[in-house]
Amino acid sequence: MLSKGLLSRRFFSSSRSNLESLKIAFFGSDEFSIESLRKLVQISKEKPGVIDSIDLIARPPKATGRYLKEVTDVPIASYATSENLAIHRAEKDDEINSLISNKYNMAIAVSYGKLIPNQFLNSLKYSLNVHPSLLPKLSGASPLQKALLNHDKTTGVTVQTLSPDKFDKGAIVDQTDEISIEKDDTYKSLRDRLAIIGADLLGKVIIDGSYSNPTFKSKYKFSYTGKISPNMTKINWNNSSSFDIYRQFNTLGPLHTFKEIRVKAKKGMTRLGWRRVILYDVEQIKENLDSLKPGQFINKDSKVIIKTSDGAIAVKELQLECEKREGADKFYASLKKKTGDTEKIFQDKPENSQDTLIKTSELQV
Repeated sequence: MLSKGLLSRRFFSSSRSNLESLKIAFFGSDEFSIESLRKLVQISKEKPGVIDSIDLIARPPKATGRYLKEVTDVPIASYATSENLAIHRAEKDDEINSLISNKYNMAIAVSYGKLIPNQFLNSLKYSLNVHPSLLPKLSGASPLQKALLNHDKTTGVTVQTLSPDKFDKGAIVDQTDEISIEKDDTYKSLRDRLAIIGADLLGKVIIDGSYSNPTFKSKYKFSYTGKISPNMTKINWNNSSSFDIYRQFNTLGPLHTFKEIRVKAKKGMTRLGWRRVILYDVEQIKENLDSLKPGQFINKDSKVIIKTSDGAIAVKELQLECEKREGADKFYASLKKKTGDTEKIFQDKPENSQDTLIKTSELQV
């Protein structure tokens, strides 16, 4: 059955009969790419002659965790193993180019995370990429996150050819219709939904052979999305609504803000500065905090309740910089000891601010 975004489009083309069977090098990594690989495996089993073989090209496992003692593999590797696909570990250009001897005729890259080198692409007859936006709109590294953070009402998926020089500069082969972004969508829910829709679009393109002569014209204007930066998880209390912050959390994960400190240091001295505070969960709530300023907070029902520009959010777990992650009650109760006699408000850290030591007697004056 076709995904909703493909219902209005033709599925078969007579051009398929004139094309050779595909020997595919599939470059992938994450959960989004698994669905596309799954679709290709399905086609190879159900439609003999369309796909001759599929090899997975994935980055090597990485050492992670404390002291780099844990080894983490890309999620797609376990799926490829379950289907008995050949897996080649390649990340550097020379490692990828060494696979030319396998005589693939198509490369498909889905969330691989790096450009496929020109030498490898030149050895192929065809190449494809599945991108979760309606290109050229939201080109770049973070189309899902930007669609959510921009509060876009719709998005979609594009299948394009691969460019060796820049991401998302290939010829567009096909696109889905516009797909609604729901108010309660998270990064994961939108990713998982578009992964299936994108896999169906890829399957359509492979079966109907439209990849052999791309002629699709997009009606959308170009926009660019860069990589997600750590600064994007910072909360702007004065300008962000409760829903803005809730969507920010559901898109990027734990958020951060800052708390002023004024604590006793060595004898006769006081340390002034700022500490980062991580918010590990966020929910919108109805709470009358009209008497408070955005960023000010109280503790209620084992939650830190924080005033936003238009309402309030609640957080159950927080972590002050250099301290352990704590429940709201413990965080609130120990706050005076850890940050001193300062206002209970989260704020943006002043630019270029650093801890300073001053004489406590001068501070009191």
